[in-house]
Amino acid sequence: MGRAFLTLYAVTANRAWLRRAEEAVQFISANFKADIGYITSASAAELKSKPQVDENVSVARLANLLYQFTGKAEYTQIAGQAVRFLSAPGFADRRGFLVAGILLADREIGAAPLHLAIVGRKSDPAARALFAAALKQPVAYKRVEWWDKDEGALPNPDVQYPELEQAAAFLCTDRSCSAPIFLPDKISSLVGRPPEG
Repeated sequence: MGRAFLTLYAVTANRAWLRRAEEAVQFISANFKADIGYITSASAAELKSKPQVDENVSVARLANLLYQFTGKAEYTQIAGQAVRFLSAPGFADRRGFLVAGILLADREIGAAPLHLAIVGRKSDPAARALFAAALKQPVAYKRVEWWDKDEGALPNPDVQYPELEQAAAFLCTDRSCSAPIFLPDKISSLVGRPPEG
């Protein structure tokens, strides 16, 4: 459910979904945390529940992406708890058929996602067109945000965006962004190239 809530936030920019995703991950951490990793059942002693690979891959990826959207360090700790189980010595050798998920989680945790930010009012058709174009980028690991100043600061205020007279998109990496992009078609041409500036 946490992944579903975070996906709903990513495609709607409705912050209520982000809060629900945070609540789901906090519930997982509070109720399913094991010595290393996360278990399936809160009553582990009764059911002899053990951490499962696919579930810990999902928790690691979800918590990491939630960190990207919120900037809250607690989610890196939750992701790290899951990764400690997945990276136990000799674990990948015993679970060769599940290594792809582990490698995907490791890759995502080790790098920032594609980051596209839209600056403009949610009532503005130009901003909506830019947001739709950003969402269409064929990258699975991405952070698409929409800053409407009427809603206050973004949940992760790691980048300061200018207030412009017209809606604009920005392609960002490591706290720096491209020049403003005003046309939806230009987003695709910039994805895959580092931003200028």
